[in-house]
Amino acid sequence: MAVAELEALDDAYRAALPPMEELARLYGDPRSERLCQARDLRWKWQSRWLREDTIDIYDVTNESKTGSVWT
Repeated sequence: MAVAELEALDDAYRAALPPMEELARLYGDPRSERLCQARDLRWKWQSRWLREDTIDIYDVTNESKTGSVWT
């Protein structure tokens, strides 16, 4: 796969996901006093959203689809 194709897949993947504010509304706990990295929450909530909502999109975060083989 060419770099441009991968970039297009990444763009489509990101465009299909709800914004952080929507994910926070769906899955966040406004009463929580835990400190978390926004990046970690985004990954956690995106993963949950992807499990709950069935969208037909290539998951660019799934490294099993990269074709790389680590030995």
